[in-house]
Amino acid sequence: MQSCSRLIAGDRLRKNKDLKLTAEDGVVAYLEHVALTEPKAFLPLLAKVLPLQLLNANRMCIKPLVTARRSRAGKLVGRQSEGNRYHGRRKKAGKDLGAVFDAHIKAEFVDMDVAATMATMAPEPYLTHVPTLTGGTGRAEVERFYRDHFVGHWPDDVQVKTLSRTIGHNRVVDELIVSFTHDREMRVYLPGVAPTGKKVVLPHVVVMGFDEAGRVAYEHIYWDQATLLVQVGLLDPALLPVSSAEQAKRLQDPTAQPANEMIRQAERYPKK
Repeated sequence: MQSCSRLIAGDRLRKNKDLKLTAEDGVVAYLEHVALTEPKAFLPLLAKVLPLQLLNANRMCIKPLVTARRSRAGKLVGRQSEGNRYHGRRKKAGKDLGAVFDAHIKAEFVDMDVAATMATMAPEPYLTHVPTLTGGTGRAEVERFYRDHFVGHWPDDVQVKTLSRTIGHNRVVDELIVSFTHDREMRVYLPGVAPTGKKVVLPHVVVMGFDEAGRVAYEHIYWDQATLLVQVGLLDPALLPVSSAEQAKRLQDPTAQPANEMIRQAERYPKK
């Protein structure tokens, strides 16, 4: 085995890519790796691979090598430590973000309870339905919007179907299909438009962000306003490259709705 001076020298030599590593260098590198990644296993492993008479000396040699490597990797170690602290806080908070999302949706559409909806939210949340810019900023405005325009203002046959869900550290993104009959004025989607009695099947993407306590801090809700207008008879798909309920149909089953129909139609009937 290498002496203390050779251990330190070996660490310096390994920086030069032109020099070949010895088997002993490999053992030392492995010990350094274990010291960094599994510190509790380091000394027992060192005792196995080093002769007893060198154990005490090499303990003192490996330590400065490990310290130096930790220093060089300081930024990475710092980021990992911060990440571990973050995950610890999330675990301590004990919040399942997907479950909070589901509780929020249930309060809106099943229980139709404004107070229960607001109970899932942060002290000062905001809400934006992107196509119509409806929603609110701050607790009072969001609560008023829910009470006056959203919760309990849906058609009786409204259904919400989840297609996919992605969960991050502080965000849940759901891909949904919302269906209903337009039998009343719906200021979220069609402010000022009288009921048409038309069936609507509308894909959505909902981005829900959470605060450190696992409460809903914001919602960004997206849908294609053009397909909504087509389905309620306010936009003619023969005049523009827009689609109708075929969007939801293809999202649910890509074999049920052919792709590129608009392109084929444009090639078949080119406009002059």
